[in-house]
Amino acid sequence: MLVAHVSDTHLGFRQYNLDEREEDIYRLFNEFVEKVLAEKPDVIVHTGDLFDQPRPPIQALRVAYHGFRRLREKGIRVYCILGDHDIPKRRSEPPHLLLRELGVVDVVGVDPFREEPFRVVNGVFVAGIRSLPKKYSHQLISLLNSLANKARGYERAILMLHQGIREHFPYSYELELQHIPSGFNYYALGHIHMRKWFYLHDGIVGYAGSIDVIRIDEWEEYLRNGKGFYLVDLSSKEPVIHRVDLEGIREHIVLEVDYSLVEQKIRELAKNIMGSRLKPILHLTVRGRRIDKSHVQRLLLRLLQGRVLTWRLRFEEEKKVPPSIREERISIEGLLKQVLGDEEVVELALKLLEALSRGDVSSAVRITEEYYKSLEQSSRG
Repeated sequence: MLVAHVSDTHLGFRQYNLDEREEDIYRLFNEFVEKVLAEKPDVIVHTGDLFDQPRPPIQALRVAYHGFRRLREKGIRVYCILGDHDIPKRRSEPPHLLLRELGVVDVVGVDPFREEPFRVVNGVFVAGIRSLPKKYSHQLISLLNSLANKARGYERAILMLHQGIREHFPYSYELELQHIPSGFNYYALGHIHMRKWFYLHDGIVGYAGSIDVIRIDEWEEYLRNGKGFYLVDLSSKEPVIHRVDLEGIREHIVLEVDYSLVEQKIRELAKNIMGSRLKPILHLTVRGRRIDKSHVQRLLLRLLQGRVLTWRLRFEEEKKVPPSIREERISIEGLLKQVLGDEEVVELALKLLEALSRGDVSSAVRITEEYYKSLEQSSRG
């Protein structure tokens, strides 16, 4: 069986409240459909956040319906679970149930405590549980063990979840690796927008990531790993995973400049982006002393209006600190030592502070992951 795994499509999302950004998501979803039709998988698993909100705009519903109908007409079945963005805050039905009534998707694990959250598709056990917050971790673990027992009666089994795992995403998790049972060939995960896969038990865990850059801190990860979906081949005992990239991602330009060079850098940028198929989004940080903010705004209007979709402007004013104050100020390291005590924790805090002060979220995540790995290794030792 060939499985396409997609996640976090966030149909209806309007970054910066722009029509163009909402249309970007629809365009990328349709590109996904086209690429799936070309690859001809047997089934699609969608692991949550199909929509950006539980009451999506009509256009989001229409795009989802037409896309899934095209797939269904070609014999490709879609199985999905609810992500945290899909779940209504009040007692009402998620929009997926309308798509199910229309016969274009099957929704698994909407209420996993009252219904059997699995399907058997061409002899393959396909289980799924909706997004559950951390306070339900004990119930979630119990459900996982129950599903694992059922899955062992099948040669091939898939588990769909919309959760974070502590060992890989320590800043946002509901489960730990020890809680995820064996018995599945492929663990299809959503919720985390970064693409990532790793081996677990006798199978593979895959985070398919989002189909677009939903937050600016995802841009660097996109440059490394792309955006799109996975193709998972379950024809042999050990699954094989392939990455399929989407090509229509709008560029985000992240630029940090000194105020003294701001006009030069904006002029250079204006020349470099001429003729772009999709107007990029500019994230500009201007650093310096005595910044004339209105001057920077006028430069952007004169040189970049019509050439970029929008710009996000941030100023970092440098203030000169008198030597007497600087000498008397308690050092950050000394303060952390007083509060935290533990030298290793202080070192971790300093590294994180340095990375985050640069806006380098990726490095902060890597530093945190390495710290938890060292803790795990020392506990095993």
